[in-house]
Parts: sequence; C-alpha cells; structure tokens
Amino acid sequence: MPGFAGPINSIMNLINLFIRPHTFFSERRGQPDRLWVVLGAWIVGAASAADQIDKKLLQAEVKGHYSESLLMITQSWVGYWALVWGVGVTWAIFLWFFAGGWYRARLRWSGAHEPDKQLARRTYMQQSLVHALPALLVAALYTVQYPSYLDAWQAPGFSLSVVALAMLFFSCWTSFVGATTVFQTNVGKAFVWFLVLPAVFYAVVLGALLRYMSWPQLLSA
Repeated sequence: MPGFAGPINSIMNLINLFIRPHTFFSERRGQPDRLWVVLGAWIVGAASAADQIDKKLLQAEVKGHYSESLLMITQSWVGYWALVWGVGVTWAIFLWFFAGGWYRARLRWSGAHEPDKQLARRTYMQQSLVHALPALLVAALYTVQYPSYLDAWQAPGFSLSVVALAMLFFSCWTSFVGATTVFQTNVGKAFVWFLVLPAVFYAVVLGALLRYMSWPQLLSA
C-alpha cells in the first residue's frame, strides 16, 4: 500500500524515538517534512497548555476555591480540549523560539560550534515529544473514563502532572542522545547540560509538586 508508506514510516520513526532514540536522531539529520515539524511543535505546545491547567487546579485545591473560568474549562471536555489545542499554538511558538534557543545555548556550552538554529529547535521539539505525547494520551484516556477533566483530576490516585513530570526524566536521556547524535559535542559536557542538570531540576520540581499536592490534606487535618 504505497499510499500509506509515509504515515507508516512516520509512526515507526516515532516509536524509535521512545525505544531507540539514537536510531531516530541518526535518521533525522536531513530536512524533515514541514508538516510533521509543525504537528510535533503543536503537540508539545498542547501538552504545555495542559500542564498550565494542572497548575491552576493545584493552586485552586490549596486555596479551596475554583474560579468560574477554571470550572468552565475543566467541567467540559469540549472546553478543556479547545483550550489545550487552541492555547497550544501560542505555547508551540513560544517554545520553538525560547526553549529551542535555550537548547541551542546548551549545545554551544557542550562544545558544538555554532549549531544550526533551526536544527537545534527541531531537535528540542522532537525530544520533547517523549513527555508531551504520554501526557496528552493520558488525558485522552480519561476523556473516555470520566465525564469531565475535573472529575478525572479529583479521582483517587489521579495526577496528570505527576505522569508528565515522570516522563520528563526519560526525555532527559533522549535530549542527551539527540544532542550527541545530531551535533558534534563534547560528550562529558553534554552529559552534564542535557542529562544531569535537567534531571536534578525535574527531581526538585517533582518533589515540590508532591509536597504541594499534600498541603490540602495537611491543612484539613
């Protein structure tokens, strides 16, 4: 089925990103299809928008009060997904230029000589899919299981933020592999800038998040 060769190859490449990142980035050095670049950036932006909703819900739980706008978004799956994908466009643009720029700066500090801006941004977006896709897939799963995102959020044991943050640790590895595969870097420096320091940062954030989530129970005790 020649007509399906493109999509099938894209799916296989995406699987490689998760299980064989070195293979994925070795094959991504050429000029990619612009459509897939835009779609990937949009997915990463949508996941960032979803993360912002989680943060607002955490703040509301601690304060013991949900704003009308937050309820309107989280009590309707239509409202939730409309905001996630709509605001995700803005987040995609922001991350492409600023987070992609930060990725390029770390490449330079890792020994890469004047890394290509567009290639650095694409590599950043590609490695970000490792945590963005699972986060959105979890939300899609709860769309089927719960009547609203707020119901899913309040269900025992549910926390999309924790799931997304957990996948961030694996994205540190794919980020490191991408940096050392696509660009000529000093492996030792790249190990620090793309693996060690981000993992430590995410560990601190995750610890703070878990403590933050326990505050409502502590306050009501």
